[in-house]
Amino acid sequence: MSNFTEGPWLILQLPGEVFNTNIESASGKAIAECYVNAEHGLAAGIKETKANAKLIAAAPDLYEALLLAVAFITGSDEKKDYLETISVIESAIKKVNNDE
Repeated sequence: MSNFTEGPWLILQLPGEVFNTNIESASGKAIAECYVNAEHGLAAGIKETKANAKLIAAAPDLYEALLLAVAFITGSDEKKDYLETISVIESAIKKVNNDE
């Protein structure tokens, strides 16, 4: 049992906000705010902020994938098979890497 806010976590761009990004739970609870760091240019800062937001929003899925992977590797959950384990892991990784 974990103590963090249940997923899914969603990336929200507030109306009129171009640079900064919010992450909220499906119920609307604030999780995080990501701010643009334009140290290496505004475009790079915006790209980095969006990538950070994706990683944060995917945290519940990544956590679930790790739990499933550990259960599979240690054999503590024999109900899970290899393909199901890989599917959950790939889905969590895709959530971070997609370019939507």
